[in-house]
Formats: sequence, structure tokens, C-alpha cells
Amino acid sequence: MQFFSKLFELKKEIEQFYKTELDQFDITDTQFFLLTYIDSVELASPTKLSASFNISTPAISRLCRELENKRLIERFRDSGVQADYRLVFIRLTPAGTAKLNKVNAALTELINVPEEPAMVDQLDASREIIGTLFRG
Repeated sequence: MQFFSKLFELKKEIEQFYKTELDQFDITDTQFFLLTYIDSVELASPTKLSASFNISTPAISRLCRELENKRLIERFRDSGVQADYRLVFIRLTPAGTAKLNKVNAALTELINVPEEPAMVDQLDASREIIGTLFRG
């Protein structure tokens, strides 16, 4: 049980780290990760976001509305030859891209330390241990 207790403490510390930094940009950690994901995929849909973040579709819709109200994302329909006009996709607006770039620059400056590669290796090792526990 001590392992899970420490894991929970680490999760809380990471959340607090992001909260402190992201408050100055007027976005939450979930919004930040959502923007990052949307930026990284070709076509982001509410269904894909829901599955990727393990969050219900209504919760994703609420998060997307918040980001739309901040004018950081926009919804669109594919207009290709075989497009299914029932499907809605989400992309960053220019303001969303600018905000994401500013946040990433601030976070990079904050955590850009010589020990970063070693820390990444430790996180990868921890992820493997956690994966082993759940597969095991």
C-alpha cells in the first residue's frame, strides 16, 4: 500500500505544479493537456478525446465549450469528397496555438534543467513498474 500512497502523493504534487504555472495563463491542467492533444493529432473528435482522456463524452463537451468560449478551439466538419457531415472535429484556433506555445515555453523554461533526461528515464521506469502491476 505504501507504493500507491507515494504514487498518490506524487500525482498531487504534479497537479499542484501544473496548477501553479497554468493559473497565470488562465487554463486548467486538463485544458492544457486537451489543447496539447488536439494540437498533436490530425483530426480530433469528441469521441476520440473521450477515449484518449478516459473522460465521458458529456464532460469532454463541457471542456470543449469552455475552450470555445475562450476562443482557443473551434469545431468544424470535414469537407472532403467522402466526408461524413454528421462528424464534428475540433482544432486549435490561432489564439489557441499562441496560448499553447506560450504555456509550453514557460513550462520548458521552468523545467529545463540538466537532470531532465535522467528524470524522464526515471518516469519511464516508473511507468513500466505501474504497467507490470496492472498486467501482473
